[in-house]
Amino acid sequence: MVLDLATGMGGLLEELLSSTEKEYLAVDISPSSSFGLLQYLRYRGWGERVVQIIAYAANLPLKDDSIDVIVSAVGFQNMQDSKKVFKEVRSVSKKLIALCIFFEDGDPNLAHVSDRGLHVSKEFVRGLEEAGWNSRIENSVRVRAEPTPQSGILGIRPDMLPITSTTIEFTTVIAK
Repeated sequence: MVLDLATGMGGLLEELLSSTEKEYLAVDISPSSSFGLLQYLRYRGWGERVVQIIAYAANLPLKDDSIDVIVSAVGFQNMQDSKKVFKEVRSVSKKLIALCIFFEDGDPNLAHVSDRGLHVSKEFVRGLEEAGWNSRIENSVRVRAEPTPQSGILGIRPDMLPITSTTIEFTTVIAK
């Protein structure tokens, strides 16, 4: 069983469904994102292959060791309380594969995050290992990131981070 954690509108899930015939669990905390995803899955004819659960990652309604693999595409950076999340994810799964976006230690943008354990690669890996995972980082690439400009129509900045220009690291984290 494969669980897509923090599915959102299903970007990673769409790739998985397009390339396999498997069934998936999709977990997200947002009812509105989950409803939008449900509509899209039905439109694509995939509605029967995905079971959606609205839940927070620190309190998954799943039995221990019930999931073979948890995947996530930039989902952890939208969560809080890394210790609880990592412990819960470890209790229900045997393997984790996550695409993450990390700031460098000392980046001024870190002043705007509530849990550095979800935003700094060394702290992320340390948190996974404290929860019982053996983890490693693969496929890292550093890129320059600028703040999202304010919308002329809505009058808001749709992305909270980055606040200031910075270098971020896109990384794959694998934990067993």
